[in-house]
Amino acid sequence: DYLIKNQSNMVMFIERMADLLGAKASEFKVFQKIENQKNEIITILETIHEGMLAIDKKGYVTYCNSNSEILLKTTRVELVGSHISLFMPRTPALNVLDKGEGYTEQEEIFKHGQRSFHFIVTAKPIINNAETTGVVISFRDILEAHKLVYNMNQRNIKYTFHDIIGDSEAFVKSKNQALRVAKGNSTVMITGESGTGKELFARAIHFASLRQKGPFITVNCGAIPENLLETELFGYEKGAFTGAGEKGKQGKFQLADGGTIFLDEIGELPLHLQVKLLHVLQNKRFERVGGNNTITVDVRVIAATNRDLEEMISKKTFREDLYYRLSVIPLKIPPLRERINDIPVLMKHFLEKYNIFMSKNIIDFSNYVYGIFCNYDWPGNVRELENAVEYGVNMTYGDEILIEAVPPKVRSFYNPAKTIDDNLTLQDQVKKLERDILLKKLAEHGDSPEGKLAIANDLDISRATLYRKLAEYKLG
Repeated sequence: DYLIKNQSNMVMFIERMADLLGAKASEFKVFQKIENQKNEIITILETIHEGMLAIDKKGYVTYCNSNSEILLKTTRVELVGSHISLFMPRTPALNVLDKGEGYTEQEEIFKHGQRSFHFIVTAKPIINNAETTGVVISFRDILEAHKLVYNMNQRNIKYTFHDIIGDSEAFVKSKNQALRVAKGNSTVMITGESGTGKELFARAIHFASLRQKGPFITVNCGAIPENLLETELFGYEKGAFTGAGEKGKQGKFQLADGGTIFLDEIGELPLHLQVKLLHVLQNKRFERVGGNNTITVDVRVIAATNRDLEEMISKKTFREDLYYRLSVIPLKIPPLRERINDIPVLMKHFLEKYNIFMSKNIIDFSNYVYGIFCNYDWPGNVRELENAVEYGVNMTYGDEILIEAVPPKVRSFYNPAKTIDDNLTLQDQVKKLERDILLKKLAEHGDSPEGKLAIANDLDISRATLYRKLAEYKLG
């Protein structure tokens, strides 16, 4: 009887509870949407190559990305919650809080502790209800900015195999093989340790091919977050996901139509994208993310990796069918330690590059530095060698790079206390250094008869003695 008498009240109660539950469900959906958008924004900020900071209206750091930690040589824990002036003393970004007017690409120099920083800085106000409530600061190292401009200019240059420096037997064999296959359309798999020059080979193949007038597009599969990689490769349609552009976006494969796409670090490609890539290789077509329209492309694929893909296949982390599709033409680049004769030539090349870059006029390296470089293992290969030369140019104020200007890691490797082999006699150690000096002179003068005469004069030895020593060390 009670339920019958209060039926209308019970119905009203149930309706209100339903409304409340519905509101809570809608609220949860909104919360989830906001959370997803926040995660997408954080992912984007972590992908940016610049340092990114946000400060509140009192100048305290409320957010920083990973690159800001690297550039400021500190940690997120130390940054967030600290005043910006601790890390960027007297930064004009603080004036943005008062004036509400930002600035772009301004050169700023800071000193924090024993370190000095030289950045290019952009600062923009955060406006809420017509009030400046904070500032977003983006910054990058000025030397890195100059290098970026240099590299962008270099990317517009037509690379040929003559631009790839190295005359050692193993390296020339790789160059000749690459040149032979350049004219075709078969996929190429370039393998080699990090820093051996895989992208240079890919570019040279493209510019020696019939596709040389088409685009050359690079994608580093290991540098792009997994959740963004599919859209980077294949593009997306408008409305495909939260935050997608109104017009959609072309992917790298579509941009490479008529040319070549270079997939670096292919071993980092997730399995679900390996399936899609295999489909593109087989059928020359794909669909954008969120789309149904089929896009047909004419693209040559060159892939590269420093990983053991066959081992990955055995562990089921790389598809065997994709491996064979990509490896129609396998091309292996030898590490620098297997092409010692090329080291002096590369040293000269990078010295010339960074002389121009830093407006210096350093003439050469000391013989001892040549000896150190020729005996170091170079686990980072040509890239590490270039960095070592760049370090030396930075640290040198005279006209010769001396032992003091060699990076500590490389210098310590050649420390006699650490590197002398008890099984080698003093005479053998002397021969080792003598060979290094001859390598340096060959790089400087060449191995023509005129070049060898110049070497003999430099070393104050007869041509007969020089020829004997070259034969002894199998240098010519």
